Amino acid sequence: MQISSILDIVEGELLNTPSISFIYNIKTQLSKVHEGDLFVAYNEFQIQEALNKGAFGILFDFETNVSDKEIAWIKVKDTNFALSKLIRYKLSNMDLKAYYCNKVSFELLSIFLKNNQDGIQLLSNDLNKQIEELVNLDDLNTLICQDQGVLDSIYPNNSNFNSNSYAIKNLIEHSLFETTFSCGNRYFSRLKLPSLYVNSFLQVYSFFENSIDNNKLKKLNLFKPFFIDKYFKMIEYGNSDKFILSHTDEAIALNEIEHLKRKYSYAKTFVFAKYSSSLKDSEVDYKIESLEEIKKIVLSRKFNAVYIVGFHQDEIQNFITKNSTKSLL
Repeated sequence: MQISSILDIVEGELLNTPSISFIYNIKTQLSKVHEGDLFVAYNEFQIQEALNKGAFGILFDFETNVSDKEIAWIKVKDTNFALSKLIRYKLSNMDLKAYYCNKVSFELLSIFLKNNQDGIQLLSNDLNKQIEELVNLDDLNTLICQDQGVLDSIYPNNSNFNSNSYAIKNLIEHSLFETTFSCGNRYFSRLKLPSLYVNSFLQVYSFFENSIDNNKLKKLNLFKPFFIDKYFKMIEYGNSDKFILSHTDEAIALNEIEHLKRKYSYAKTFVFAKYSSSLKDSEVDYKIESLEEIKKIVLSRKFNAVYIVGFHQDEIQNFITKNSTKSLL
């Protein structure tokens, strides 16, 4: 790509007269920089390493010295804006289908799809992490992003992935976590999926033209239970009437909590959230700082379900597993 073209696209200023006139690729991660690349720097400490790796250009939005006059030094007002302009330019020359979707659909899509499989790219909210893929990708035909604003900034001709609702029949809830149902002429038996997310699943199923491996639903981290005993020790899936659910996204968490309380109304449920959470006191039972606090509270009470807002599932699983190991010792 010509340096002159990059300057026009990002509305940047060339601070010197370099001996090079083009770059091969655009990189935002130092570990991926090779000779001939344009490196997007976020602080001056990154620049020297990029130069050592052979970068032909540096793009930045802060004050720094031009230490190598042979390469291109491009200053912009805002690096994130410049990245979106570069991506938008690249994509403007491609005939794409582009969709924005909610976080539930995005997670479902992510377990069924490897990035750029069949030309489909799942786009995170952080363009910095994917600029290399997007700018240097030539076989792309479909973009899907969970943030409409991000997608609008790079490919305005997009539509809503979640626009369809499906007529669901013969719904059987074998448990909170396993559902059988039919839709049209399709019958889905005992999917590892709560009824809460059946319509979202069907949206994804339809997108893949009814061709996905339903067994991959086991990887879904939505409404995913960790089964425990009365001593707060981890046990095998389904071998207890006590379990923990969690999510870091408060909107998803509130929706799941409402579903849990409606479908499991006869059980005793405790809802915990971090003090830093924006959830109201009326929406939770306890606000806490640590998982250890949760353990102390539930061990002194009768309970069936615990919902935790604000802690990652890996963090919760590690805590429970560590607690189980200590008990054995």
